[in-house]
Amino acid sequence: VCGSRTTLALDKEGRVFSWGKGEDGQLGLGERGTVVKPRLVTALLRHPVALLACRGAHVLALDTTGQVWAWGRNDDGQLGVSRGVGDDRERMARPQRVQALAGRAVSAVGCGRTHSVALTAEGELYSWGGGDDGVLGHGDTRGRPTPTRCARLVAERVVAIACGSRHTLALTADAPPPPP
Repeated sequence: VCGSRTTLALDKEGRVFSWGKGEDGQLGLGERGTVVKPRLVTALLRHPVALLACRGAHVLALDTTGQVWAWGRNDDGQLGVSRGVGDDRERMARPQRVQALAGRAVSAVGCGRTHSVALTAEGELYSWGGGDDGVLGHGDTRGRPTPTRCARLVAERVVAIACGSRHTLALTADAPPPPP
């Protein structure tokens, strides 16, 4: 996956490698700066990763047990963990477990420019981060620093998600089939 100026790769053992620009901590290496060759994200070695998502300067990783990890820029709460201010910014340069989703079996994650989404195996959609343009799907433009279930879709079973820079898409189980 690729962010604005960052690349991350996942190998068959679930290890994550990163390189590129890392001034916002988006490489997950615990440091900030540019890395010109792929480096192993050691903080996730005990948590094999099944899926990565990245956009802009933040990253989400979904491990094989359905838990979500986040790192990088957090100005709008897009990591779903505490705000990255002061000394806390250094902590955001390492993967942090998104505690608000603990205990939920997450099956997919997505990143927008300043927002994030997660889909559970039960079809529940959670969103967090910057709410500009209504991107979180809560019927307003307010940001949310922690994952919040999308109330509009509570009665629906979401089966797939995707994010653009400033929008989110959710496909429900009852969606009509595409035209022939």
